[in-house]
Amino acid sequence: MDRRALLVVLLAASGCTPSEPADAGPDARARDTAEPTDTGGTDVGEPRDAPTATDTSTRAFAFDLDGNGIAETDLALRDAAGSMVLDVDTIDGHGEVRFPADARLPGAGVTLTGRTFRVVGQHAGTTRFEVAVLHLLDRGAHRSAALSVVDVDARSVIATASSPSSLSRFESYELAAFSDVLSSPGGSAPFLAPGYGDGANIPWGYACVFRMGAVSSRCGT
Repeated sequence: MDRRALLVVLLAASGCTPSEPADAGPDARARDTAEPTDTGGTDVGEPRDAPTATDTSTRAFAFDLDGNGIAETDLALRDAAGSMVLDVDTIDGHGEVRFPADARLPGAGVTLTGRTFRVVGQHAGTTRFEVAVLHLLDRGAHRSAALSVVDVDARSVIATASSPSSLSRFESYELAAFSDVLSSPGGSAPFLAPGYGDGANIPWGYACVFRMGAVSSRCGT
């Protein structure tokens, strides 16, 4: 499906449904400075090298993906020969989720405000909770802001929304986006919205909210 979502795109596992964004101003972005929720863990988004074998028997984990109130998982993004990989480490071992070829680590040129990882509850029906991942997409001459939802059990990306593929920057600022969550049945609904600087001549104009099974041509896959 065309990823060129106009701007306020609703994410979905098999598509998305657009809606007018909540306040996308400074007050909305400030929510990301709050303490993590019980299921979200801390913000652990720094890229890292390929994993090595470690003793996890006494390790302190950051994320609770099974909903029992005890963190048992660590998450990290890394580049692997040009592809973006999500490393999933638990006391039982190591797993990987490989993203599509155009996915890129957060970096220069696009301002992303929000946690790199958010645990968002059970939407796909698998054992562990899904995870929302804030990252970039490679457009060739520029990069877009993007938000994906990952099914950790299936080791697959089930939804991705992005800023419009043709939008490289705002009128007076570099491209910017922010992400947070809304209350939703089964957990939380992550969304991607325009950051500061959205203008009339180069508009984004809306946000994408994840809804399992929803469909929209403006929110990506």
